[in-house]
Amino acid sequence: MTDKISIDDVEYEVSDFSVSAKKTLEAIKFVSEKKLELKNMRIVLQRAKNSYVDGLKKEMLSKKAGILLGDD
Repeated sequence: MTDKISIDDVEYEVSDFSVSAKKTLEAIKFVSEKKLELKNMRIVLQRAKNSYVDGLKKEMLSKKAGILLGDD
């Protein structure tokens, strides 16, 4: 089975690509994977930030109210 790639709705056989085109295709795959990795990292970091902000809010409210909130 031969690998194919679709560009502008036209299918191409990767085996027909020149060495240079194959290297370019590998670079495109690498960049696409890194973009996805960075997107996922951004999501994780945003969740961590939200958690820190929530913790800070709880701490500030507990100081204001004189009671500790959320700890069992």
